[in-house]
Amino acid sequence: MNQHPAAAMAFSDPQGQRWQRSFDGTLTRSEPGDAELFASNPAHAEAQAGPMATLFNPIAVVSFFINAVLGDSPEDRELARFLTDPAAPGWDEITAAQWDEMARELHLGLAAHVYYPAPRVAYVRALTDEAAATRRTGGAGFVSVPLKIFTLRLLLGQGWRIHTFGEAVRPDMIHFPEGDLDQDVM
Repeated sequence: MNQHPAAAMAFSDPQGQRWQRSFDGTLTRSEPGDAELFASNPAHAEAQAGPMATLFNPIAVVSFFINAVLGDSPEDRELARFLTDPAAPGWDEITAAQWDEMARELHLGLAAHVYYPAPRVAYVRALTDEAAATRRTGGAGFVSVPLKIFTLRLLLGQGWRIHTFGEAVRPDMIHFPEGDLDQDVM
């Protein structure tokens, strides 16, 4: 088995031609037709997600956060608060009722990869129950999938923290503390 992370995907080029990239890296033209969501192989998903025991892996942070919010002990809520971005407005004011409301929304499946729209900003996509039920659609190989986005910010020396949940926040709209961007990430 290939030990490098891999993904299978379908995409359109700028001329509108559909392509399919398979897990083994083969690129082929796709014919117009139905597309289908499918569950990934657990070994591929684990290799692609990366180490899950570190705050320097955005998928791990989102997983920790979801589990903490879904937990029912005071320690779980403290962990959830710890995993939020201290520079993001609003996290400190969340009430117990709001945590409970968020817990009802967090029964999600996570994408097995992270999108980095800018340095120190990461998006982790989460599929809703509605998306999990999506299987096929008519059209030229395109499936529209409803999702929620976790936007994370990298805290230097501390790892990733949840900035927002719901819609993606553009990197230029994220407040970085003064001097933060002057420091090298490494």
